[in-house]
Amino acid sequence: MTPAHTKPPRAAAALVGLKEFQRQTVEYAFRRLYLDSDSTHRFLVADEVGLGKTMVARGVIAKAVEHLWDSVDRIDVVYVCSNADIARQNINRLRLDKDHEFARASRATLLPIELRGMTSRVNYVSMTPGTSLEPRGGMGIAKERALLYTMLRKHWQLNVKDGIRILRGGVKREKFCWWINDWMGEQSIDEKLHSEFLAELDRLETAHASSGTPSLRSRLEKLSQVVSGSRLRYQRCSVG
Repeated sequence: MTPAHTKPPRAAAALVGLKEFQRQTVEYAFRRLYLDSDSTHRFLVADEVGLGKTMVARGVIAKAVEHLWDSVDRIDVVYVCSNADIARQNINRLRLDKDHEFARASRATLLPIELRGMTSRVNYVSMTPGTSLEPRGGMGIAKERALLYTMLRKHWQLNVKDGIRILRGGVKREKFCWWINDWMGEQSIDEKLHSEFLAELDRLETAHASSGTPSLRSRLEKLSQVVSGSRLRYQRCSVG
């Protein structure tokens, strides 16, 4: 779906009311991110509490949107916040226009679904590090694994039986089949994120092959062989 057309927001309007040091921070951060020949992909503003970092971020967003408007179809602003309550308080301060859409994605892994339904030229998605960036191990939640199964099934030619056994985790087979068929059947996956995700997996496959280390796919296939040879009882799940 083509994002709804709106007029480009004027960056100057977002800078009105900023103190001089805030405006200078906006201009410098924007230049380092987008204009310099040695531009960077990240920039840290480490002011103390109460010095207006949120408004500086809004100014950088405004200048970035104005800069990118004619070169991209849509602009997604991902807002990582310490907790959901603060995100709700701040999102309207960050949003440049009331027509810009906002969604709260509980996890980064669900972005392919969250972003698909947003049709504005500029969209905002917030998430918390506790559920999206936690480095400790774990199997996540059922909807994450159902989405992962759907995105990988054709590309990796997953065996339905083994794929479900591996990815359902502690969820009962019937329930995981519901997540795959019924819940995923009502979702739309963002095509661009899906294709970029698969392309990155392919790139990692090539890198692992060059270094002689086991790739994610080979590890999954090995696990599939272990599962296939186990005595675990399998009940058929028809996947559409």
